[in-house]
Amino acid sequence: MQRSCSDCSFMNEKLKQHEQTITQLLAMVAVTNRKLNELTRKQEQLEQVQLQSPRIKVAPTQPQ
Repeated sequence: MQRSCSDCSFMNEKLKQHEQTITQLLAMVAVTNRKLNELTRKQEQLEQVQLQSPRIKVAPTQPQ
């Protein structure tokens, strides 16, 4: 069974749409990965600052 040109055109158009969708999804994943990497880096920096900062100890209060 041989396909008509309109069938081939339809399939080519669907293939192009799928390619565009995949490209958009890959771009979204890339942006998400960059944001996740940035958040991870900021979290690590914050943890380092917290580890390096001196702890302030408060003496317990005396009951009156």
